[in-house]
Amino acid sequence: MDKLNEYTFEKGIVTPLGIKYGETYYTSSKCLENKWFELAEKVGEWSIPILTHPSNYEEIIVFDIALPVSQECPESSFTFEMKQVYYQKIQEMKKRYFEQKKPKKFD
Repeated sequence: MDKLNEYTFEKGIVTPLGIKYGETYYTSSKCLENKWFELAEKVGEWSIPILTHPSNYEEIIVFDIALPVSQECPESSFTFEMKQVYYQKIQEMKKRYFEQKKPKKFD
């Protein structure tokens, strides 16, 4: 696996056709097993955090809760450090989200 700092967090969209990132649709055995795409067809699309590498657009890394899932990269290949970075990025995203939701004070 490439160096962790070379990956970027992006937003993928779970659709009935697969996980859409850019103009490409991705899938994995775990997503199929959990029937994500069938659910997206029934209840609508939703966003998920993904990891991408700028030199490899043939693969994305999808996280299911706190466990990374990728057909090409088994869960056992993800280090504790990688899971920590993921957790930190999720916390940063939540913080930015809630800061945007705060009512603005007018003087």
